[in-house]
Amino acid sequence: MSAETPPQSGSSQSGAPHFGARVAGAFAATLALAVAPSALAQSKDSPLAQGLLDLPANDRPAAERYQTPDGRVRFVLDRSGARLALVRFEGSDEVHVLRSVPGPRGDEFFKTDTGDVLLRVTALGSVIVYTDAARTGAPAALAGSAGPVPPPPSLAQASFQARMDALQREAARRGRPVTFVAPQNMQGPASGVVADAAARAAEGLAAAPPQGMIVRRVVIRYGAQPGAYVVNESLTVTVAPQMGYAGRPSAAAIEQALRAPRRATPNTNGAIEGPPQ
Repeated sequence: MSAETPPQSGSSQSGAPHFGARVAGAFAATLALAVAPSALAQSKDSPLAQGLLDLPANDRPAAERYQTPDGRVRFVLDRSGARLALVRFEGSDEVHVLRSVPGPRGDEFFKTDTGDVLLRVTALGSVIVYTDAARTGAPAALAGSAGPVPPPPSLAQASFQARMDALQREAARRGRPVTFVAPQNMQGPASGVVADAAARAAEGLAAAPPQGMIVRRVVIRYGAQPGAYVVNESLTVTVAPQMGYAGRPSAAAIEQALRAPRRATPNTNGAIEGPPQ
């Protein structure tokens, strides 16, 4: 289970919403939404607005809990980072890394690494969440404060190996047997990011259609930016451990790569080359 030597780096639940078929055109759909009704609108002096509007990072709460009116979707939104937001849904162990994009009327959209809109925050502080079950969006109310989303935990070599073995057994149980190949000599936070990347790869494999696509190996390697591609029955997942959760592709991004595998082509020397890095 080795791929390469790492660079120096820094520091079974149910009910979770499914994002395997991410909301196509969610951004366009949200543009057609009217301003949230008064029952959802928040004063700029409310705790919700104070936590979500354009305030200095030091004035924002570390993280807050939200839920839809029916209680079926619950999540923690962590905006303690300066440029990225983290979201973890109840019933899922995946941490979604979101980038803020300004929208019309002072709204703010939070997009995943596949470009899909997951959250919308209106200028009045109302929060709209988009899932496969709520493609046009569902209001989410503030339910209380929460602690920051913790980083991927560091793993000892034995624990890391056990995690990889468990993922391989689960993939085989689902009829998609694969071998996970990871970097050597991982230490500290890198081990947690790589383990999380492997878990996201397993989720992406489980969600991707099996017809016409065979993956026998999942190779996790280090790179400057996260990414994923498929060449010759091998899924390569690139991670940048120093970036934390933002340094690995999401399960949806990996599923997307599996739906559009790249063909390997020989270079001028006859050797097979993968996608440029």
